Amino acid sequence: MPKVPPEVIVEQYELRATFFSNRLEKSEFVGLLEFAWHNLNQIGIELNWDSRSEFGVKDEAFQSIVNSGLEPALYFCHPNVLSSNFRLLSYFRCISTFSQKGLKSVSGVSSVEKIETGKRQCSPDLSKRLAHALNGNLSAMYSISIPSDEKLKGIMYATAGTTIDGSWRNAIGVEGERVIRSLFLKEALKHSEISHVTQKDGVLVPAANITDTWLDNYTNDLQSASFVNGSLAMFASEPDITLVNSDGNVTAGVEIKAGIDPAGALERLGAMMKSFENILLKSANAETILVATCITEEVEARLSEMKGVTRTFVLTEIVQNRKGRGTKFMTILRRNLGLVAN
Repeated sequence: MPKVPPEVIVEQYELRATFFSNRLEKSEFVGLLEFAWHNLNQIGIELNWDSRSEFGVKDEAFQSIVNSGLEPALYFCHPNVLSSNFRLLSYFRCISTFSQKGLKSVSGVSSVEKIETGKRQCSPDLSKRLAHALNGNLSAMYSISIPSDEKLKGIMYATAGTTIDGSWRNAIGVEGERVIRSLFLKEALKHSEISHVTQKDGVLVPAANITDTWLDNYTNDLQSASFVNGSLAMFASEPDITLVNSDGNVTAGVEIKAGIDPAGALERLGAMMKSFENILLKSANAETILVATCITEEVEARLSEMKGVTRTFVLTEIVQNRKGRGTKFMTILRRNLGLVAN
């Protein structure tokens, strides 16, 4: 099997870093403990713990919390809390060290992820099943020792990291697409070239409401970006970016292949060529641009034989603007949109 070049390994970890940072923010893990404690301190006095054994709370662990002068609502999960605020499921899941998959397995609730993201309401029945599983772990933890605030926060972030790491294994390609699209839109934003963007749910966001931070969080939720001269960038698959000029003609297609497995390189090349064939059917003169992480000698040889690939960029070169390649890539995209002169 071909050896992965060192620069490709470096790029993998750079993408992993951007993925973790983005997911921590977007999944609302940042500030989650403070949010949970603020809300639970307010509603704790209203909660009735008389039936706590039905919620999976062991009496010895409960008394340890109470005797320490601590608010039980912060340390144990009351079913009514989950029904009232979906974000608090993430808090209790993380401090009890459950992965989403683990909590599904123990509680028998298959919709953990949907509940955490507010896509499904947590009914009283689901709340009781989830609370029973969560409190089982929490009771076991507290029977040994009651964690300090800092330790509890550390446990929460450690569990969040495990959740994100599990997602990362299946998201290398998606993160590569997000980074390139985000860098491109930030460049256009810097030059005041964006008119508005359209999200996948149809919501239009004007340029005045767009910042670099907003793009970091929402680039993958975008369907398209419209520019001040009437041109358009479309975000989908096959290809990942399609550029359309103000006359409605397709001028370029960009395929982003961030996979690092050399064994799968030829398969990724085949998928890319299918995308470019679709572009060239619409416009024979369109540029076809490949952005890849892993270009093996065999793939490079195949590319040199192909007539359907106009330009090739290494993802690392764009991200780090190595030898000005990032600037060149952005200029090519902006030129195809008619934003800069040929």
